[in-house]
Amino acid sequence: MNTISFILPSYLASYIINDDPSGLLNEEIDEINKFLKSNNLRHCLTCDDIEQFYHRNDMNNMGNMCLKYTFAL
Repeated sequence: MNTISFILPSYLASYIINDDPSGLLNEEIDEINKFLKSNNLRHCLTCDDIEQFYHRNDMNNMGNMCLKYTFAL
C-alpha cells in the first residue's frame, strides 16, 4: 500500500479521521476539504499521538500545534 504523510493542524484530527466537523468553522472545513481534494487524499490511516508546534504546516504554511497524518494513496 502506498502512503503519504503531511503535517497538518491537530485541531483538524476529528474531522480528518472521523469525519466529525464539530467545533470547526465553515471556512476551516472548506480549507481542509480543498487541501484533501487537491492532493487526492481519501482515507487517513493514522496520525501522531502527541502534537507539537510547527512554524508552518502543509495545508496553509501557518504556525500551529500539528500532528503528522498518514494517508492511503
